[in-house]
Amino acid sequence: MRSGNGNAPNIDIDVVKGLSQPSALYDELVRYILSTVGCKLQNESTLRLVSHAAQISLEKFFEEAKSVQVSNRLNRGDHEAKPSLLKEDVKELEYPAVCETLQKTDPNVHNYNVFLEPNENI
Repeated sequence: MRSGNGNAPNIDIDVVKGLSQPSALYDELVRYILSTVGCKLQNESTLRLVSHAAQISLEKFFEEAKSVQVSNRLNRGDHEAKPSLLKEDVKELEYPAVCETLQKTDPNVHNYNVFLEPNENI
């Protein structure tokens, strides 16, 4: 593949090396997720690329959930006498923050709130 000016495109050697290494997510997990949307991959490099993309997406999701959690804690005044609470301070994600983050990406996950509401039948 060549760029428009006749020069070879810039290739990130680390990306190429990364695609030849075992993926961060198990191949079977990636294949299963692909099968849920009716796809499959035979090429190992493409499988690694999809795995890498999934890992990046998960990392972004978790970072967003941490931001939501920090915002929620600051809004309710639950910052344990700290003048500021940073995302880096979050060591464990709370269920409400994960639900809120999921709802930002997919409005169909509204039912997950059922676990946040007190169950009076217990």
